[in-house]
Amino acid sequence: QRSTLFSLAKQYKITPANLMLGLFATTLGTATGDEAFRINVPVFWRPPITQGTERVVGDFVNFVVLSVDMTQTDTLIDFCHSVAEKMGPLLGHSFYDGVNVMRDLSLHHGSAQLAPVVFTSALDLPSGDLFSRRVHKHFGKMNWTISQGSQVALDSQVVSIDGGVM
Repeated sequence: QRSTLFSLAKQYKITPANLMLGLFATTLGTATGDEAFRINVPVFWRPPITQGTERVVGDFVNFVVLSVDMTQTDTLIDFCHSVAEKMGPLLGHSFYDGVNVMRDLSLHHGSAQLAPVVFTSALDLPSGDLFSRRVHKHFGKMNWTISQGSQVALDSQVVSIDGGVM
């Protein structure tokens, strides 16, 4: 499955993460009947604000807010490409945290703006799989996960694990 996914992404000149994000957004929009919605996309890069930052262990998640419009493209792959095109500039502006974006949107509209869906991809990890053989040796095979956050209705994660996709 993983090699097929990566081959398909390569064939269409899109990252596996953006391909999956586009497929997820399409599925979500189809299931809910919504033509426009927002998805929180976590960004795990952290600036090296002090010497040794790369050795600090902790949760340093920021997120960007992707606005999805299901009506702008004709085909599924065109939709995935449009998602990828939006993600580039969003990642370039990730220093302005998604929390601030949502706060600003709420102030601008005069009411609470929501983005209760999260999509996380760990398909393009430099190490390949999410966990090393050492982790599996000590903790065993991962069979399932759960993620819950405040004000999150749906938290979807796709990762490379054990040579496949979970």
